[in-house]
Amino acid sequence: MKRVYIGNKELTTIATVTNGGGGGDDTQKWVDYFNGTLTEFTVPEGVTKIKSYAFRNFKSLTSITISDSVTVIDWYAFEECSSLRVINLSNNLTTISNSAFSYCTSLTDITIPNSVTIIGYGAFNSCSSLTDITISNSITKIDNYAFNGCKKLSTMTVKATTPPSLGDRAIPTTISTIYVPASSVDTYKTASGWSSYADKIQAMPSMKVKYTDNSTKEFYNLTSIERDTDPNKANAKEVVIGDSVNIIGDGAFEGSHNLTSITLSTSLTQIGVEAFIGCWSLTDIVMPDSVTSIAYKAFYNCSSLTGITISRNVAKIDNSTFEGCDKLTSVVLPESVATINLGAFNGCSNLASVTIQNSASKLTYNNYAFAHISSTAKLYVPSNLLADYQSDTKWTGAFGGGIFAIPA
Repeated sequence: MKRVYIGNKELTTIATVTNGGGGGDDTQKWVDYFNGTLTEFTVPEGVTKIKSYAFRNFKSLTSITISDSVTVIDWYAFEECSSLRVINLSNNLTTISNSAFSYCTSLTDITIPNSVTIIGYGAFNSCSSLTDITISNSITKIDNYAFNGCKKLSTMTVKATTPPSLGDRAIPTTISTIYVPASSVDTYKTASGWSSYADKIQAMPSMKVKYTDNSTKEFYNLTSIERDTDPNKANAKEVVIGDSVNIIGDGAFEGSHNLTSITLSTSLTQIGVEAFIGCWSLTDIVMPDSVTSIAYKAFYNCSSLTGITISRNVAKIDNSTFEGCDKLTSVVLPESVATINLGAFNGCSNLASVTIQNSASKLTYNNYAFAHISSTAKLYVPSNLLADYQSDTKWTGAFGGGIFAIPA
């Protein structure tokens, strides 16, 4: 095997570079070594900083996922990654440094996590395919040239109620719309730097809906979505819920049979009774960690649902919450889940893998919680509780494929 050194240290893993890779000639050795073979990469937990030049000029890289332990992306870290299309940023990231993603010419959209306070000089300079960006509510500074040269950038959403410092040529003058919190529109229009874009600054919608005929409608000044909020919800195809919304009420999207995609508010705390019942076309749900409560039958009979990400602050999966979601193949129940109620996953006939992360004590099996799932379904539990689950006939009866310790 070819041996490569970063400084005087032999390079053995990508983590070595992301955790401590230098720049210049050292990084060029790293680029030459992989010679266009690295296409996707997940920065592992434990890495706190992606140093300068770490992935610079990785022309083959198309997707990067950055673990939540990372707080800083340093100068030029991903500059000229011209094939990079997918960026999943750390939820604890605070700083995107100078030119960190400049000349990433395949990038079309990005969401900046709420933890980010600074977007550095030229951070996304000349990302010429970028059309849409959402910026965190904690942002305090968008430095000079941050989005300069982003010729296709048409929409920017800034969630901060106080206008962040805006540097020279930070935003292209060709941008069409800048969405800000409704209560801050006038403040943005008169703030230094932002006043140059006064005619483009608008209130951020509480909900934006795209319908089956491709028409759209925006809803404003909402804190909850209720059963009668959108009389045309049966024809809704795509929904984006803004951060002013805290509650999705009972039956809010009941019978929205054409709904294929929904983006939930990062301020959302509650999902009500039968909120999405019968949303037959919905394929994926990602719940923000702000969610603490999911009521019964919330996703009942969402028969196209293939993926769910459950908030890490939900304590209970209520009665029949996911009953009849027969395309679900796997589910991870986070550490916070202490109760799984009657029929929670009943009838999820393709559910083959369930992971329970709660390591405090064995969960009680409530009747029909996992009835009529795959006959060879496997259950993964914390190693300290493995014997407890394996000796419980209700759990062993539900999981015909066996019960195992969560892999290390």
